[in-house]
Amino acid sequence: MVAAAKREGERICYRLRITFPLRFKRKDSANFVRAQGRDISPSGFGLNTAEMIPEGEILSVEFRLPGRFRKVKADIQVVRSTQSGSLKKSYPYFLGTRLVKISSADSDFIGHYIVGRERFWVLRSTVLILSFLLSLSILLRVVNVGLLDYYNDTPMGAEGTLLSRWPISGIALYGMLHALFAFWVAFCGFGVFLFRKWAKNGLILLSLVGILLQVVRLTVKAQAAFNDFSVFRNILIVEGILCLGFVVLFLLLVGKRFGERFGLVFGPSEDHPHLDYEHKEHSESKGE
Repeated sequence: MVAAAKREGERICYRLRITFPLRFKRKDSANFVRAQGRDISPSGFGLNTAEMIPEGEILSVEFRLPGRFRKVKADIQVVRSTQSGSLKKSYPYFLGTRLVKISSADSDFIGHYIVGRERFWVLRSTVLILSFLLSLSILLRVVNVGLLDYYNDTPMGAEGTLLSRWPISGIALYGMLHALFAFWVAFCGFGVFLFRKWAKNGLILLSLVGILLQVVRLTVKAQAAFNDFSVFRNILIVEGILCLGFVVLFLLLVGKRFGERFGLVFGPSEDHPHLDYEHKEHSESKGE
């Protein structure tokens, strides 16, 4: 999970919520002491220790981040010191720290590690797959428009009775609008997978439209087939599942967990230019 500090609406610091083994050395000591690092950001991290260390003290630390062999060496300053639990615990004290000395290579390594870990492949892939499945279900309606006799007799056909009364031009418009809707659902789903903010906003709007359409379909069709239990049941299952799909898609996109990760777009920072991905991309494109 990512936590972000804000200043005048701009994100300035990101913490990746992980834990990792660490050892530190106080300035008046020659020996390193084991501890536990946590919640790392480009500017500092938390530290669980076995001893209380006063605020303001400088510590030398060495650690490896999970899944990486590179050893990071840095000096940190204690900015917060509290007891976080029972003294019987291995590390009963918590220190909030900030980096005061670190090589540019190690600083870059931490920044890229945070961004790499926050790609959240599972959530993005879920949005992509769900968008494509919903798009396919919409396209099935378009195909069924050309087969009104079959369309009228299936729960997938939502407006068969009404469409049979429409002129050819109206039916063609109905099919075209559904095809466009299917295209934009799939296109925005792919855009979200590629970290496009416009795609996320567009997909949120499309999912709301999808929910509204499915509620209308479910209501109209349920009333029309209320006296036929088998058809009524099929309508509830099919249209209900599709409505639920749009609801799940909407909740994924507006959820805090997805939003925090998708919002991991770094503003310009003189201290950590390696995290300014958008700025870096624009600079490279201008150079070309």
